[in-house]
Amino acid sequence: MKKFTLLAASALILAGSAQAALEKSPFFYQEDFNEMAKDNDRVTDGWLSKGVDSEPANDANIRMYFGTLDVSDPSNPVYGAPYYNNTLLQNDGSSYAFLNTCYPSGVEVNEWLISPEFDMPYDDAMLTFDLVNYAIPDWVAQTTATGYTAPFKIMVSAGGTDAADFTEIYSNSPSVKFATDNTPIGSTTYVIPISGFGGKKIRIALNVTTPNIGMVGFTNIQVGQYAMSYANSTQTVAQNGDEIAVRVNIGLKTPVACPGVYAKLEYDGKVVEKTYKKKFGDQTGKYAFQLMTFNDPMIKIADDKSVDYTLTVIPQMQDENGETMAEADILPTVISGSIVCATKFFPNNVVMEEATATGCGWCPRGIGAAQYYTDLMAQRRQELGVTDENDGPKFIPIMIHSNMNYSDPMNQGVQLYVSSFTADNGGGLPMASFSRSLFKQDPSALKAFQSVFNSDAIYQSKIKFAYNNSNSASTDVTIGDEVCVVYSIETGFTVDMTNLAAAVVFLENDVQGYESGYTQENYLSRYNSSSSIGASGIPDQYYKRFFAGGELGVADIPFNKMVYQEVARGIWPDYYGQDLNSGFTSEVPKEFKISFTVPENLINLDIKDNLANDKFDVVVLIIDNSTHEIVASDKMNFAKALQLGESVTGIAADEAIRIERAGRNISVAAPAAVKVALYAADGKALGNYADANGNLLINADDFNGVVIVKAETADKNVSTKLVF
Repeated sequence: MKKFTLLAASALILAGSAQAALEKSPFFYQEDFNEMAKDNDRVTDGWLSKGVDSEPANDANIRMYFGTLDVSDPSNPVYGAPYYNNTLLQNDGSSYAFLNTCYPSGVEVNEWLISPEFDMPYDDAMLTFDLVNYAIPDWVAQTTATGYTAPFKIMVSAGGTDAADFTEIYSNSPSVKFATDNTPIGSTTYVIPISGFGGKKIRIALNVTTPNIGMVGFTNIQVGQYAMSYANSTQTVAQNGDEIAVRVNIGLKTPVACPGVYAKLEYDGKVVEKTYKKKFGDQTGKYAFQLMTFNDPMIKIADDKSVDYTLTVIPQMQDENGETMAEADILPTVISGSIVCATKFFPNNVVMEEATATGCGWCPRGIGAAQYYTDLMAQRRQELGVTDENDGPKFIPIMIHSNMNYSDPMNQGVQLYVSSFTADNGGGLPMASFSRSLFKQDPSALKAFQSVFNSDAIYQSKIKFAYNNSNSASTDVTIGDEVCVVYSIETGFTVDMTNLAAAVVFLENDVQGYESGYTQENYLSRYNSSSSIGASGIPDQYYKRFFAGGELGVADIPFNKMVYQEVARGIWPDYYGQDLNSGFTSEVPKEFKISFTVPENLINLDIKDNLANDKFDVVVLIIDNSTHEIVASDKMNFAKALQLGESVTGIAADEAIRIERAGRNISVAAPAAVKVALYAADGKALGNYADANGNLLINADDFNGVVIVKAETADKNVSTKLVF
């Protein structure tokens, strides 16, 4: 069959299947706070909190705990919104319940988050949860330092909710750093046995007794007879006639001895049973893993039909006498999956996201490599008989300029893009990823490019058109306008649901340095061949202008002589995209749309200019939610996208109310006259606003912490939480 990459093979997430790692089951109690966070900013539904909470002991604590300390006038603190114990915060689709440990050193702290009661049917069970950290930005700004997660305890009570009612079952002092921004980081999964509470109603609690410079919380709490994580690496898309082995790697943690697992595979009326021997019990805090492979017989794809299968896994746990428990006494884990029969594959685009910067001595290496990859892709289109350059396959470079401790007109407004990219790829310049399937690559890594270039894809995306969503009657677009990009996704298979996300990137070309005092370092200036600079395989002609004797072959290139292309001006809604969660019919394109506000960090125009020119491009990225790999993409000149939008009749502004954080502002866009009310996390009113045209930009300089934004028109209302 045709070769396709892991990013294509792992991209499909079917309803009921289990592709993602660390899905734990079975369980008889769980809480991820997602439903609770939809309507609340503090934990409810039987959860309790105890501790200092909203009443610090004195004015000094108020300044340190609740507000930003104005260092120019310490006697006049600027108060911010409080972070209470049992605050619920959301980030990247997940919800977290937090304890606030942000108190001055020496303050007595005894903070608790206590669950509702639930039944514990077994004497021996497993608790799993994700510990998370949150850096309170005002405190970090005062300390100008990172901090570490406070020591924590996990407690269990079979009675009341007083501290004396609880028994400690686990304690830890993790060396997990807080970041210096307000993003939960360092999520760590803990797996802890619970023993001696069978047949009782119990509560579990997170307890912290040490002050810290942030917040400590948890989520994804599950209690079950045992804990299991699994990653299903079975091929999900195949062609007619292929034979596929089912491969599932399970991680198991049991409270008692367990010498193996029984597994049963069922598909098309067939049953295959196997027993895998491995010691699973008595593992301290970590999963023991076992790869289960069913390749005799393999599943054969025939008659252009997809195949559904289930894999039932039952641990062979032992009682106190060493006897294997009856299968009927152990809860099974059932893993479902499907192998979809694809009828069509697509040439693969290659997206290269590169962290670069003015002043990076090796960054000219990426400029030359990008030109070479562009030519290779043009050659591929010629081989395929593609005459329109707007059709694929395409090479899509995205240059994400990082800050090198001085003003760079290329790095303004992309700090979040840079930080997200760096989280995947680490530091160092230049640094590239190819379609987010190959990370931590040099941009001149030809083999990394070729691994995506030489593959076929199971998705194809096309930009259809763009239009001005702020004023649908206008053909002009300028800074501050909201643009809607309409795009399609086509698949070579039929499926009820996929787990995809989409993001849009806005690019600016012909970006030229304008301050004469800056220079672009050029480490290539001492060489005269690409192999000498570690770019083996890329012809010298792509670098000769940077080499000694070339047009730009000096160690310090004057900044105003460097002209940069494909400069990222932002990514919306963020690096990981907005969820699509849609089904597809084979070879039938399905349309979607995504909106963004034209940013202010553009060089080639002032605020009155129209962006409908050839210096700007728009890129759509289709992302696999489970792996964050780019599985489809497209790029179009922005002016052309707007021109195509003019020919589409009936375009009107979106009818939704959109609330977004825009720097230190709150942006509200509605289709009609809108009223907006702001509240702190404790319910305190922060202000009321209104606009007859439905558009508000509210200054949030005086807000800190969680801000609840409620917006309503005559027939619509929406509420959301933003963090400042």
